[in-house]
Parts: sequence; C-alpha cells; structure tokens
Amino acid sequence: MGNYAQQLGRTRRIIVEDTKFRNGHTSAVCYRIGSSGAPSIEYVNALSSSQLGFNFRSPADSGGSAFSKYLLEYTSESNFDVLTVHEFEVYNIGPHLDSEGYYRLSYHGSTSALIPFRAGADEIAAVFNEMPSITDVTVSQETSVLGDGYKFIISLTEQIGSYALGEITMDMSRLTSESLSHNFQYTYSLVNESSIPEDYGAVWLYSDCETTSIGSPSQHQVLTIEYEDISNPGAGQFRLFVGEFVSSCLDYTITAAELMDELETLYAVNKVFVEERFRTTGTATYRDLHIFFEGVWETLDWPLLRISVVDNGLNTWPSF
Repeated sequence: MGNYAQQLGRTRRIIVEDTKFRNGHTSAVCYRIGSSGAPSIEYVNALSSSQLGFNFRSPADSGGSAFSKYLLEYTSESNFDVLTVHEFEVYNIGPHLDSEGYYRLSYHGSTSALIPFRAGADEIAAVFNEMPSITDVTVSQETSVLGDGYKFIISLTEQIGSYALGEITMDMSRLTSESLSHNFQYTYSLVNESSIPEDYGAVWLYSDCETTSIGSPSQHQVLTIEYEDISNPGAGQFRLFVGEFVSSCLDYTITAAELMDELETLYAVNKVFVEERFRTTGTATYRDLHIFFEGVWETLDWPLLRISVVDNGLNTWPSF
C-alpha cells in the first residue's frame, strides 16, 4: 500500500505492511523506501520583454517512482518566502479544570498526528514544522482567559503556493474531561500576512501532455460566451464555481474588469487577471475571457471552473 506526501517540492513513498503471527496478533510496520532528489534549472534565457525560456534536468534519483508533474514558480524578488502569523485558542468552558484527551490540527490539506490537550509551544511548533512547504515555525503560548485551555500564536514561513492561505482547523472529537462535564471551544484568526513576492506566479509542468487541456484544472482557464448576434447578447445570467465557492449572478455582458473583481471576492482567491479576446466562426461570434489565477490553490492546482445552468435570457423558467 503506498501513500505520497509533498515536501518542499519532492515526493516520498511510505509503505505500510501488516504481519499476522501464529498467536493471532498483528503488527504494522511503516517505513520510507525512497526520497527523490531535487530538479535543477540548467539555464534561463530572455526570449522577449515578457517571455523566458528555460531548461531543467530531472533528479538523478526519482525515489522509486516516476514524476507526474513539476511546479515551476517565478518571481522578480530574491526568494519565495511568505511570512504569516496565525492565532488559535482551544479551551473548555465546563465547570471543572479537568480537561484531557487529544486533538488534531489541519492546514493546507495536511493533518497532524494526535496532539495532547496539554501540549506546549514546542510540541505545536514541531507539528507545523513537519507539514509540507512550511519552515521556520515559532510558537508562543498563553493560558486562556476564556476557560481551561491555551492560546497559541504561530509564526511560519511558507515556501510553495504563497496564495494558498487557509485557516488552521481542529478536530476536537477526542477531547474530554475527567468529570465528563466539558464544553470545548475553538477560535482561529490570521493575525498578519507579509507581502506576497513581487510578480509571483506558478505553472504546473506535466509529464503527460494530455493532462493540460481544455476543461482541466489549471492556473489559466477560459470562459467562452457564444453570441449569434453580438449586438444582442440577451439578458440572461450565470454563476461561476471555483471549488466549493460560488460567485453572484453574472450578466452575459460582464466586462473583463467586472469578472476579475467578482472572482477576487471569492474566499481563497487573492488575485486574478482577465483578458478578453473575440473570434468569429461562421455566423457565431465567441468572446473568450482568459482568466489567469495568480498563485496556486490550496492543493497546488486550481480547480476547474464550473458554470451554473445557463439562462440565455430567451428561455421561460417555471416559477415556484
């Protein structure tokens, strides 16, 4: 059984084996069988004022499995570091100071091992330092004034996907108390975010050329609106879905600037750039709105934009 974990742009494979003994007992052994090397950029050439050509070499050691994709990041600054400060508090507002048990923390798709309720700042720092793409974690701890518990202030450096800023969430299902009269609470806030690297962008390079195609998750996606008569686009509306987030109702006449503003209001979308292009085929005119997401999604790959049921302004819809 294999499982993959991303860490600083590399891949490692974890193998879990179950052994059954004659007495009926079983034992699970977990070990790492491979860790890849890092790819190297051999040269970069300026092709024009807005284009770069580059060549890179794959790692000599693949870690035991073939690479499916590479993430190319670029910025005009000297590094990709994004510094963020987070704060969370977990506490019990029950009548007794007898809290115990364990919880888990999740961030950017990674979930920690079980953490004791009385864990200190060093233990929380170790949890985040083990997560992919996060380094230089420092944690301070305070006793909660709201109940039996603690407040943690976490400063960390994120090195991949600087736009993939999300909340730290907690699984409290294994927290309890000796008296069983507990009521656990959890609060979170993003205290501070440093500036994103200037001109930051990221592009996936796939080993399979068919992976990147129309209708696939990508940093660059195209919304196409077809008109039989460009002077009469109709009065209909539609919505766009980005992952689990949905836009407000958008008119067919929406401009590139309006679409850009609308997408940037969605949670977890920081900045986008929209470019408008027209093309004509036969009697139909197509308006292509090219959408460029700056940065990367929390899973390091933007979800496919989806569109709601089309209302072209001509159909009659039943009333409810």
